[in-house]
Amino acid sequence: MDRIAIIAGNASRYAFVFEGQHHIETALAEGKGVLIISAHFGNWQAAAHLLGTLNVPVHIVAYDNEVAPINQLFAKALKKRLFSVISLDNDAASLEIITALKRGEIVAMHADRSIGDKHSVRLNFLGSPANFPSGPYTVAALSGAPLIHTFAVRRQVCSYHLYAYPSQQLAFGSRQDRPKQLEQWVSLFVQRLEAHLKSYPFQWCNFYEFWEGPLSPSSLRKGHLEKE
Repeated sequence: MDRIAIIAGNASRYAFVFEGQHHIETALAEGKGVLIISAHFGNWQAAAHLLGTLNVPVHIVAYDNEVAPINQLFAKALKKRLFSVISLDNDAASLEIITALKRGEIVAMHADRSIGDKHSVRLNFLGSPANFPSGPYTVAALSGAPLIHTFAVRRQVCSYHLYAYPSQQLAFGSRQDRPKQLEQWVSLFVQRLEAHLKSYPFQWCNFYEFWEGPLSPSSLRKGHLEKE
């Protein structure tokens, strides 16, 4: 219920702490847009509410199966705030993301579910190997937009805490160095996600066997993930 109330504009009954807001504001001032990455953890609607207070257009990147629920939640908010959804199933998704960043806007996406092996990095996660997408980091490196990790957690009843870490300016070196660079960039995100999960294990929205390997595209349209 909190998710619906917050994003529908009834946030006044909740307490929010925005730790690291200045990191996002400083990054936005560079004029290159900001790529926000997070996970299916905590309350992303609370994070969206706080990002909305920055008065900068926010574009949420999602797969088709997630777009309808997001649009439903944002129905009222879309009339009041500068939110939109970019579908990753759209062939023009990459162009939409880059264009939004070049306009100096915010693009937000999750970085904890890997689709296939091609654009993923396999790292140790909570004791076992798991795949994580490398796409968000490639976008940041190629676009020149600062990248910021964020996590929004429920601290107590009607109280949410958004953590925004210092921005990273990613840039590829030689082509042969790219795999190692991507591994380093993904690893930092995974370490931070692990730390938050250990503190708030019941706030991870995971509905499939995470350590069995990467998801197939079809699994995002049927099966467990539809429960989210």
